[in-house]
Amino acid sequence: MPGKAGSRQSGIGLIEILVAVIILSIGFLATGRMQVEGIRSSQEAYFRSQAASLAKDMADRMRSNPAGVEAGFYDGLSTTQGIQPSSCIAAGSNTACTPAMVTQNDLAEWTAFFNNTSADFIPLLPSSATIPASASITLAGNIYTISVVWSEPVDGTDTAQTYSIRLVP
Repeated sequence: MPGKAGSRQSGIGLIEILVAVIILSIGFLATGRMQVEGIRSSQEAYFRSQAASLAKDMADRMRSNPAGVEAGFYDGLSTTQGIQPSSCIAAGSNTACTPAMVTQNDLAEWTAFFNNTSADFIPLLPSSATIPASASITLAGNIYTISVVWSEPVDGTDTAQTYSIRLVP
């Protein structure tokens, strides 16, 4: 009955406050999840751009040593080979670099981005115990494929990520 004084509600009821708090909590949780996914996507993009930079670096090195490419010195190279730079690049060296020496230096410098042993080294790409960051060059026909591999955690497990480019000398 609309005329009774006791039947009018004044203020907000406890159930309405509880519903509002639950809705706000769900909204905050969704916002937090979006922030985490945004950070993960940003980190993934960063690693992909680092891999692209490393692959393009080797492609540029190969373009600047056409005699080494033609002689097949880049065929099957990998950063896991543990190669040292040649003596022709050493400070004060008067030795002219041959295409093979240039290739050796290219691989040594490229490998240092992945397997540097200095104490202050920060790798450009993440590794795990099962998936080390590495790079390789393969030749099929007359097309070189430069591949970079690194490890990223996806749903709690380490997953190999790969970035490849092709180069026709």
